[in-house]
Amino acid sequence: MTKDSTPKAVQKRLERQRRHEHRRRIPPRILQRNHTVLKHLGLAHLGANRLLHNGCGEHDDLVQEGRYGLIRAVENFEADRGHRISSYAMSRVTGQIRHYRRDRLHLVRIPWRLGDLHARGMKEKERRCHAGLPQLSDEDLAQQLEVTTDRWRDACMAHRSRRIESLDHQLSNNDGSSQPETRISCLPDHGGQEADPQREWLSRTLKTLKPDHCRWICAFWIDGLSLTEIAEGECVDRQTLRTALEEILITLRAEAARHFKPTISEARRQS
Repeated sequence: MTKDSTPKAVQKRLERQRRHEHRRRIPPRILQRNHTVLKHLGLAHLGANRLLHNGCGEHDDLVQEGRYGLIRAVENFEADRGHRISSYAMSRVTGQIRHYRRDRLHLVRIPWRLGDLHARGMKEKERRCHAGLPQLSDEDLAQQLEVTTDRWRDACMAHRSRRIESLDHQLSNNDGSSQPETRISCLPDHGGQEADPQREWLSRTLKTLKPDHCRWICAFWIDGLSLTEIAEGECVDRQTLRTALEEILITLRAEAARHFKPTISEARRQS
């Protein structure tokens, strides 16, 4: 990217960045790399703009990942191969943005090998469809992909799991029609499982504590908040909070020891 095709405002900003780099005490090799990156910095913005509407992610995050890909491209570029640095760097910029989307932006993270396997399988299905060939079964397709049938089915399940759907969403039949049931109604019912007596005792005992003591111990041991966070939220002294938590824990342990008799194995360990 030459200065002639760059707006004057951008030229001034790049010149300020170059002067800033000259004032830094860094090795000459790093200084030269940074100058090359600044010269082609527009490639990161170009790559982010091209891919902005092809997936998820904020524009600033995509630009940041594109700049990281540009730095990697400048470090690994070999001029003696006869290629232009802009052509090589552009592929690294777009590749870095795509990897960022694949590995870090999905709510459910799927191993990339499963995602790649599913993509290869769908590409093979699409090829056979365009060629007018009959579709393969899961067993035959897995054999063609050189994986087990369970592995291919895991890849399909992982791909479906990427899409988050509401539990209130109605299920669909194979023909596209809706079923009266929702996803939450199809979840297994665990209400018939045997109740935990210790959990029930703890729930009853916590209700007998002072309201502030109950909040403190639940925030510390259940919610995982730190003493500083609880002290700031409750407007109490941190040391007072620590002492109160220790006393509450001692009281709960003593009550639990009186309420629950130790088992034979526990009695043997204590003896």
